[in-house]
Amino acid sequence: MGLWRLPKLLVLHLKRFSDEGWSREKVDTLVRFPVERLDMSPYVQGPQDGGTTYDLYAVSNHFGGAGFGHYTAFCKSPADHKWYNFDDSSVRPCSEESVVSPAAYVLFYQQRGAAPPESLQHVVASHRPIRSS
Repeated sequence: MGLWRLPKLLVLHLKRFSDEGWSREKVDTLVRFPVERLDMSPYVQGPQDGGTTYDLYAVSNHFGGAGFGHYTAFCKSPADHKWYNFDDSSVRPCSEESVVSPAAYVLFYQQRGAAPPESLQHVVASHRPIRSS
């Protein structure tokens, strides 16, 4: 695969469902992906005028099977640079290690040096985390 140039925001969709004839199965294999310093330079075919290194800022997770399930998200706050777990109306702090899991479905990366997306700033600002005791 080759890319001519890289975007400021990179979204990677992991194939989590397999088609086996008439049935669809959920794939729960752990995919190890970098939280920091994803290097895309081997895939750039055009001039590398922008950055080729990305940092993860959010992960969409899917729990359940092919016909049903529940979605959650991990998001890194641009305000305090900590990770949070968004699960329905609950927002809780979480560890960076918990972000890489078999439930990871869609990965959201930001080019190093790029400003965080405004939508992310809005979401983080509108939720107050529930503090774990």
